Amino acid sequence: MIPALEEACGEKFPPGIELHTEETGRFLKSVLKKMKVDCSPPLTNARMLDKLVGEFIVSTNLLILINAALTRFCRRRLASIPPLSPATPR
Repeated sequence: MIPALEEACGEKFPPGIELHTEETGRFLKSVLKKMKVDCSPPLTNARMLDKLVGEFIVSTNLLILINAALTRFCRRRLASIPPLSPATPR
């Protein structure tokens, strides 16, 4: 999860054992501001991380899944529709 956030935000995140610190809280606030993501109070580290994950990981993956499902649906639907004219002349 953290590597995906780092890629999306262009920032190196603190190690997992430091995610609870005040320094990480300041870092996350700066990332939220930089990325123009709103997070309602209370601004806990967990809440800010969750907001970033929801914005950049879940949203992106959800769009990919929806696009893949829509593509599969359209292919199946088109395959089940008979052609308008015969393939060979009679």
